[in-house]
Amino acid sequence: MKIKSLRVSTPNGLCVNVTTPVPLTLLVGLSGSGKSQILFYIYSLFQLLAGHSIKGLANGEYEMCFILNQKEYRYLVYINDNYPIIQHLWNSADSSSPTFEELIPLLMPVKWLTSIPQFRQTNTITKSYLLATKQQTSEILSIFQSIFDSVEDIKLLHRPKNTLELFFKEKGGSYLEIHKMSDGMLKTLYYLTEFVLSEPGTLLLVDEFENGLGLNCMGPLLEEMMGRDDLQLILSSHHPYVINNVHSHFWRIITRQQDTIEAHTAEELGIGQTEYDSFFELINVLSFEGGV
Repeated sequence: MKIKSLRVSTPNGLCVNVTTPVPLTLLVGLSGSGKSQILFYIYSLFQLLAGHSIKGLANGEYEMCFILNQKEYRYLVYINDNYPIIQHLWNSADSSSPTFEELIPLLMPVKWLTSIPQFRQTNTITKSYLLATKQQTSEILSIFQSIFDSVEDIKLLHRPKNTLELFFKEKGGSYLEIHKMSDGMLKTLYYLTEFVLSEPGTLLLVDEFENGLGLNCMGPLLEEMMGRDDLQLILSSHHPYVINNVHSHFWRIITRQQDTIEAHTAEELGIGQTEYDSFFELINVLSFEGGV
């Protein structure tokens, strides 16, 4: 499943227009430009499409274009008081209108990877490990050890009352509960687990990818994520390392003028035409364009 575009229009004047290159989209722009808002809209609309209730979408019109099983669909919904008062779904190729009951079983997972405080308070990683195959857990451990070579093992162990919890062991040490990892180690493991266990067609949304990660983590994680073209990854970032290591073809530069949020390609703004550092080219353009 691949999302291609998003359009939002609300009575209070908010207007959003975004296209998303696949399999990777990097949302960049000034703080407050609307990057997190775009990810929230995408996640909420797929939740709504799958038949779940949603909260936080402003009243207005939302339209999303996505590809599923090599067919292009458009989903149009009008929201009022967190309720979809009108929903319309059609196949762009022949204008046929499949029912929601027909489409829902075909939808692939949409994951919004959460922040450190949120997954520290849940058993997200442990629950994921319970569903993983031995080959998948071996892959996660191997990649994790390439970043943190002090880690000897990660595995599920029984606790009192026969519950399973995830533990890790560093060289020369004993097994410790996974929540005793540092933020950087835990977030790296969380990203790797969600990434490796995602089935083909999954849409991964990551807001401010670099938060809680050191430079030693960003490179291997980006490399692994960008190596899978059977997923769609949409992430936002302010970090020079991330921006310079994702080709400008995959950027969507988010700008905001009052209540209008727009996405521009690097080519449209003249970025990437020289050997100049991409991050500083972006900063120069955004400074010239003005504030949010």
